[in-house]
Amino acid sequence: MKRMLAVFLCGAVLLCGCGKKVDKKMQTTREEVIPVIIDVDTGTDDAIALAFARKSAVLEVRGVTVVQGCVGLEQAGANTLAVCDHIGLKVPVALGADRPLVGEPITDPINHGESGLGSVELPAPKMELSELSASELIWQEAQACEGKLQIVALGPLTNVAQALQEHPELKEMIGRVVAACGEGGENHPIEFNAKNDPEALQYVIDSGVRLTIYDQQTTQASWGSDMGTTKDGRYTSTLNVLAEKYPDNTMTPLFAGIGKSWLGNYLYSVYPIIWLNDEEVQNDLDYQNNWVCLCYDWCRVTCDTSTGPNRGRTTFTIEEGGPVQWVYFSGSSAFDFMDALAECYR
Repeated sequence: MKRMLAVFLCGAVLLCGCGKKVDKKMQTTREEVIPVIIDVDTGTDDAIALAFARKSAVLEVRGVTVVQGCVGLEQAGANTLAVCDHIGLKVPVALGADRPLVGEPITDPINHGESGLGSVELPAPKMELSELSASELIWQEAQACEGKLQIVALGPLTNVAQALQEHPELKEMIGRVVAACGEGGENHPIEFNAKNDPEALQYVIDSGVRLTIYDQQTTQASWGSDMGTTKDGRYTSTLNVLAEKYPDNTMTPLFAGIGKSWLGNYLYSVYPIIWLNDEEVQNDLDYQNNWVCLCYDWCRVTCDTSTGPNRGRTTFTIEEGGPVQWVYFSGSSAFDFMDALAECYR
């Protein structure tokens, strides 16, 4: 299988005629630009995912929508504005749902800290929230993009479900929803985004919109070797090392704030962005009827919406004509690309 890293290296620094640096981007073999809205509950991994999307050569970020999730909606909105302002992602940021479709919100301070950003400290943002709601922004951009808009849902799917509920015709106007959710097996922990709002996930599945689910196993299978402890007892990771390598980089506050602890270090949300960035990567994953396959194009997926202990658990079966594409393994670690990302922010 081809290595994603080979096609995802940062381009060289270029100078324009007036002597100013050209905005450096992550390279790709994809030719067609993809307009996207990124839906986030901005915790540690979403912050890095937004930084990747900002430097993708093919992802045209049309806006960012915010949902409750690992932190409450107000905190997630503040985190998103701070991150977008810091990395130079100047797009509308719109607030959405402050609670799941059913039940009470749950948060995830264990993996993201009380603030959602671990120990990350960023300046107060100059950007302000959009006057549009998340649903309104999705609807506006879907109309403007004429069927090409893709929604990258990195948090619970409440905003996506509500947009589909409020605009039933939207399912025909969205190119695809790519969702970071689901765990794909009863022997794995229930994935947070699905557990937070299983009714929203099931609604999106049932809506008939083109859907790709990016399983959390992609992360668990590729991040473990990254972590370790130094001789003096410090917890270390690729992010920690890069924070020391690039002391004055735009990414340094994110690398340092996340990397000096284990919070958010498996970077689940980054993988769908990497996957979307390069169609050659998608081709690598497009195997059928093979025990080593990384992606199934035809699946039936259900999410447990009961009140029992399996609430939020997703199951999938391979079935010809099934409406969901399921990606459940990555041959590379997101950490492999961090150095190239840092180079783009120099």
